[in-house]
Amino acid sequence: MKTNSPKAQPDKLNIALWGLGRHALKNILPAIRNCREVALVGVYSRNPTVRNSTVEEYGCAAFLSEEAMLCDPRVGAVYLATPIGLHFEQGMRVLQNKRHLLCEKSLTDDYQKSDQLIAVARRYQLVLCETFMYRFHPRFAALSNIVKSRSFGKIVSVSSSFYIPTLENPGFRLSSDLGGGAFLDVACYPISLIRAIGDPVSVLSARRSIAQGSKVDTTGNAVLALRDGGHSFSEWGYGAAYKNDVTVLGENQSVFVEHIFSKDGSRCSTLILRDGNGLEHRVEVESADGFVHMLAFVAQATRSPEMRENLSKEAADQARLMDEIRKQMQRE
Repeated sequence: MKTNSPKAQPDKLNIALWGLGRHALKNILPAIRNCREVALVGVYSRNPTVRNSTVEEYGCAAFLSEEAMLCDPRVGAVYLATPIGLHFEQGMRVLQNKRHLLCEKSLTDDYQKSDQLIAVARRYQLVLCETFMYRFHPRFAALSNIVKSRSFGKIVSVSSSFYIPTLENPGFRLSSDLGGGAFLDVACYPISLIRAIGDPVSVLSARRSIAQGSKVDTTGNAVLALRDGGHSFSEWGYGAAYKNDVTVLGENQSVFVEHIFSKDGSRCSTLILRDGNGLEHRVEVESADGFVHMLAFVAQATRSPEMRENLSKEAADQARLMDEIRKQMQRE
């Protein structure tokens, strides 16, 4: 294996990647390479084969332990791409070592744990970003602008779905010990979207189910009351044909977006806007990589207390609503 000792780049946010699963290899590493505002210092994984091949491809350092990564003075931030059930302990070590934290969704598997991470990030004036990359794509910005425009009118309803098919290698998703299950893994997306554009005020109903033989929840849905009298319906699950979309109905217009949560930033970047009579107008959006935009935002946030606090508040609001929905599920 080639030994690499990249220098920290003072004009960039220097990142170490913790975890080298398929998502990290396919999406995160290319985004770090393509983002001008960040630089990859090194990677840490317990899998030496994947770690060594990544080092060869990206010319970065190979950290052989968590301690080596977190004590390296070149590392300014850690991107945590490990199973949800490990996020709290690992994320706390990152923050306590005074490194900024980018953490894959869901932030943790428990509201109190998320609250503790956010409190530590605020105490040390560190960025904590729960990495909902779709929020940084121009597609989401276009949707948000339409919905918040005066011509759209008040929101009457928001309907969002996210289903993924049965995976050949599901990894942590089917492990209760590692924070698996459709609620934490999939539902967090439509819930975050509704929170971003719909301003929910209460949980009206929430249900989840467990497929026969499964140790984790596999499907679910929730109905939320929105401010100004509207409502939202979201549904999610494992083991169905891929579905990933949102429809927002307003007083005067409606808008539909397919693949709103897609990791492939170039996939279906068209919004379908309809007027009050149902006449259709297509709004084209530029192709982009939401991960790259997100990384650039985080790099800027390290220098902006306001942006840093906005990210912490986003994570706190998400954790709170997820907890309210989970409690409603337990009652029903």
